Amino acid sequence: MKTLAEMWDSYRRSVVPENAGPVQFRETRQAFYAGATALLEEQKASPDGMSDVEMAQVILGWDAEIAEFVAKVRAHGGLPPS
Repeated sequence: MKTLAEMWDSYRRSVVPENAGPVQFRETRQAFYAGATALLEEQKASPDGMSDVEMAQVILGWDAEIAEFVAKVRAHGGLPPS
């Protein structure tokens, strides 16, 4: 499994332009880690009684939200094709 640093590096290479300034780089990195933190905190706060199936449903819901967001961004020319 990849570390967050490895995921950040992969994300950075795919979305941060080579000529990005230090502010854009810093803010993009902070946003990446804020998103990772939000997901981790939500998982940690899940009820102890939540079954694996229920947690899988939550994760699938997040996956659908992300897919919808990416589709909208791509439709407006904001992301390169994967």
